[in-house]
Amino acid sequence: MTEPRPTRGGMQKFLKPSNYSSAYLKPYWDGLLQGKFLLPRCAKCRELFFPPRPMCPKCLSGELAWEEMEPEGTLHSWSELLDRRFLILEVPMVLGVVDLKNSAGRLVTRIRAPATEVKIGMPLRLVFPKYTHEGKEMAMVEAEPVR
Repeated sequence: MTEPRPTRGGMQKFLKPSNYSSAYLKPYWDGLLQGKFLLPRCAKCRELFFPPRPMCPKCLSGELAWEEMEPEGTLHSWSELLDRRFLILEVPMVLGVVDLKNSAGRLVTRIRAPATEVKIGMPLRLVFPKYTHEGKEMAMVEAEPVR
């Protein structure tokens, strides 16, 4: 369970993804729980894309197949959050834009490294930490440097 964090108006929980309700996203979230990074590929034009959508962004077909990808990428850009006004976040925190392997798209996520160790272009591995939200086991995506 997430721990409450103090705010000016009382206590608030650290925000983590909780919207697993969209049917077309179920394979993505289920894959994260199993430690797999699944992305949709269009069965018609073979476009691989992220983020998952109910139809292909290239040809608009709804015929999709899910494929397991290597959970890897490179750091495109990053920023360190230090501002204590964002008390629902753990600060300091490094957020990065990750170019996914296979040119599938970009992902914005927490980078598990101090800002002093973060470099543009560095290789990253995606990890899928689990947590509990309202009694349900869930997972999210974070990235860590490849060592």
